[in-house]
Amino acid sequence: MTQGIETRYMGATNTKPSRFAAIARKARNGLPALSLKLSASVEALEHENEHARAAKALAERLNWHGLWIAGGSSDEQGFNWVNLPGTYSRKWVDRYIAGEEGRDWFFLAPATRADA
Repeated sequence: MTQGIETRYMGATNTKPSRFAAIARKARNGLPALSLKLSASVEALEHENEHARAAKALAERLNWHGLWIAGGSSDEQGFNWVNLPGTYSRKWVDRYIAGEEGRDWFFLAPATRADA
């Protein structure tokens, strides 16, 4: 089973700017955290895009490829991103996936030999 990513907005404090956290696993039982925090973009008007940016950055860092779809969290404080099982091409995704890329979903194609 593929692990999901949770994103949360973290408001500004006296010492830190607004940021978005992406978390796949919190540190526990001797295991390292799989997470990152990104500062909010200055031009960010819509938080959904920033949640997607954070989730995609963590998926890229962890080398997790595929089609990722967002849904609101049960506590309405962020988003949950799930990786749909299957093999997809960019062409298929562009044709069949509704919504806005970078807001409702994102796609990370696996690196090809030419990319390496």
